[in-house]
Amino acid sequence: MTETIYGDVLFIINFSMDFLSLYITSKMMRIKPRAWRMLVSASIGGIYGVASLFFDAGGFLLTVFNILCAFIMCFTAFFKGKFAQVMLSGAVFYGVGMLLGGIMTLIYSKLGKYTGYISIGGSIATVFGDIPLWLFAVLACISAVVTYLLERVLKSKQSVSSAEVKIRFGEKAAVIECLVDGGNLLCEPISGIPVIFVTEKAASVIPRDLLSAMKDGGATYDIEIMKKIRFVPTSSIGGTGITVCAMPDACSVKGQNCRALVAVDFCNVNFGGYSGLVPKSLI
Repeated sequence: MTETIYGDVLFIINFSMDFLSLYITSKMMRIKPRAWRMLVSASIGGIYGVASLFFDAGGFLLTVFNILCAFIMCFTAFFKGKFAQVMLSGAVFYGVGMLLGGIMTLIYSKLGKYTGYISIGGSIATVFGDIPLWLFAVLACISAVVTYLLERVLKSKQSVSSAEVKIRFGEKAAVIECLVDGGNLLCEPISGIPVIFVTEKAASVIPRDLLSAMKDGGATYDIEIMKKIRFVPTSSIGGTGITVCAMPDACSVKGQNCRALVAVDFCNVNFGGYSGLVPKSLI
């Protein structure tokens, strides 16, 4: 049996399925990847799908290559300094891909488009007949609706949410997308003002001299900077300590003005892909 396979069509199919799998994985893992990284990652999957036609490998070796490709794609799309997150997202991505592949196989089988099997790259692949363009468009629309509904369900089930936080120091202001944390109870003991944590990159809104003093543990001879600094005691499993915070000139969470201190994470902690951590008490 001779079967003609068009590389461009195969690339588009694999690219689309991989992009959809990456999108679902990012929602399940609560990761906010950049669009260009998702596109590059899906392109890697599309190229691999075409290149695998020329692999003369057995079933086990081909499976190893598939898993390796999945983790390379997740590394490209999601890596932000933590390999553990890439490994977990890779496992989720591989599972999502298998689920979507099974669903598509079921749809084609139920539509009566099954024709047989062929050997590709040393492994047996299922071959389906042509599908009308209108039916393909309908299935694409259904897939988009199902993906949207899945995202809504996942969001409703998640206890974690995000909030826009606007912080202003002097004439400089920034809007930071923060992860809402019900466990963040840190506040100044006297005034009870809660603390918002931001990444070092998002802390560019803080004046340079003030940020430098915070990084040095609050050491400064500038009286104006000292007026902005607050020392908040912390207690955790690792022991006790002091967090150096800054008092912004203005702060609002979801458009509502509030009083809050700002602490900077200089250790590159991952806030679930967000640029900060806001206590739930401010929502």
